[in-house]
Amino acid sequence: MIIVPVFYGHFTIILRSLYQYNYLKGEKNMSKFELKYVFIIHSIIAFIFGLGFIFIPNTIINSMGLPTPADIGEPIRFYGAMIFGLAILLFGIRNEPHSSMRQFILLSIIGSFIPQLIFHLLFHPLTNFMVWNIIGLDVIFITLYGYFFIKNRGK
Repeated sequence: MIIVPVFYGHFTIILRSLYQYNYLKGEKNMSKFELKYVFIIHSIIAFIFGLGFIFIPNTIINSMGLPTPADIGEPIRFYGAMIFGLAILLFGIRNEPHSSMRQFILLSIIGSFIPQLIFHLLFHPLTNFMVWNIIGLDVIFITLYGYFFIKNRGK
């Protein structure tokens, strides 16, 4: 599946585009990396994965190198619906000011990525390129959300 490597490979290009957009709007302090950019990028990736799991679950599972039993479609579609809901949540809170609820959302995202990372490392074939892209995205998002959780904890 080509979608994950494309987004994973162009992660910095997306960030650079967001910085240039803010620069054109007149914001001159471009050294400030904001949480809303992480929310936007994560919502785009979650939207694509969610739709993929909803509409073509067997293709995505096969691209990860996992066997696909005949009855796997419905649980995977449900998982895709949850990922799609996460995309909507992240896109909706991207411009919200810092609050204890936003901190709790960061903590819950970190808490969902850590078991997901462990699951990928233990149960997926580690020779598969797509699995390594997903593991890379998990590590990137755990690091970014962890950074912003710790940074905003004292506010």
